[in-house]
Amino acid sequence: MLATLSLCREKSLGWFELDDFNSQFANKTFSVNDNFDKMEFLGRVGKRKIYYLQVRSHPEWANSLPKNDWIAFTIAHKEDEELIPPIVKKCIDKNVSYTCSSGELADLTEDYFDEEVLWRSIDENEFGNNSILITTAHRDFEEGFWFSSAVAHDDKFDLNQVVCIDATKRNTKVLLIKLIEKINKGWLPPESWLSN
Repeated sequence: MLATLSLCREKSLGWFELDDFNSQFANKTFSVNDNFDKMEFLGRVGKRKIYYLQVRSHPEWANSLPKNDWIAFTIAHKEDEELIPPIVKKCIDKNVSYTCSSGELADLTEDYFDEEVLWRSIDENEFGNNSILITTAHRDFEEGFWFSSAVAHDDKFDLNQVVCIDATKRNTKVLLIKLIEKINKGWLPPESWLSN
């Protein structure tokens, strides 16, 4: 009963007697996570919309992922390793088309994506010739974001959404916003990334 009354207060509905609440809102559904599971729009690079999700502070983050034909730009460091398997599974469940992994665990994250696709193709015959997930790893954060937002391409799908999935405690959103500005002004990563 107290939770119901608290929910009314949090939703700015005011305080009600329980009978009043039940009669007025009996058929209404309220989500405790109304404001916590949404992707945050950061801007555009060309035609691509760039979104941001902070996994650690938004437990229902996966509910906001697009349903298909999108790019995941994942960011994970050593202390985030336990978050990688659920991120990978949720992204594949939501039909991600292309993944660009960055951070200290870029290679490990890419391996998780590759292994999950392999296991699903063996266990469930999910991935046929028409469904191939392209995965990349980028040790350089800026280069990885540039690649995901400006270069990643698939002839079969119109990839016009990049979801930046941040598993870190570092909150990379500010860096991403600055990179969007730089890329839109013509910035390119140093050519040294080509030799990696």
